[in-house]
Amino acid sequence: MQESVSEGWPGRRRAVITEHAGLSARGLFAHVFLTLCHRVGWIFRRKRLARFDELFPADTCGAVLDVGGTFSFWEGANRRVTIVNPLVNPASIGNLVSLQGDGRALPFADKSFPLVFSNSAIEHMSREDMRRFAGELSRVGMGVYCQTPNRWFPYDTHYIACFWHWWPQLLHNYYIARYLTGWGWIFKPDRKAVEDWANEVNLIGRKDFAALFPDCTIERETFLGMTKSFMAVRTLPGTRLSTEQSL
Repeated sequence: MQESVSEGWPGRRRAVITEHAGLSARGLFAHVFLTLCHRVGWIFRRKRLARFDELFPADTCGAVLDVGGTFSFWEGANRRVTIVNPLVNPASIGNLVSLQGDGRALPFADKSFPLVFSNSAIEHMSREDMRRFAGELSRVGMGVYCQTPNRWFPYDTHYIACFWHWWPQLLHNYYIARYLTGWGWIFKPDRKAVEDWANEVNLIGRKDFAALFPDCTIERETFLGMTKSFMAVRTLPGTRLSTEQSL
């Protein structure tokens, strides 16, 4: 099965090691650095999932539609999960099933799932496509949970770099993306890849994110007092919300 870009660390790590046969200094550093990024990212995901389970217990939201997700994300989950992702091949594994589809035009009836979930997917599209995507999540799900990184957090996981994402037009410059970001240094993209990635990654702030989900509560995930991510949450009736989770 193919994995989405955000979930592709293990395979890419192996490719980096193979490319730098014999574990050269650069190859070894890349391997260690990617391993560290993956583990730190998992700490945040694990905490985020704990909050998700608090908001949407499996006994009340046993069926979930994950738009843009992967099988590995739900490994061990006690839920029936339908994954819609154009990058994941159709398959069925236990209580998980995947369909290739477009999150901007979901092939499901209104309110056909107790919960529609999306994690770190909405920032990989244009503003117009974000609106269509958010509208589809709200239409299909009785409950909604959508997470996205905060544009104004200093570190960007997409480029493995600090601050450059605050000036996104600069990341269209080949030399900046290739030589001044961890992404460019490790993956060595060509000019086309730099341009494609700059067009794909479109981080947004709280105001723009909240406008996409007018009937949702916006929660914050914080790190060292700074907002790292936002979650748009529309719970089922009777659920109480806090406004922040921190690490």
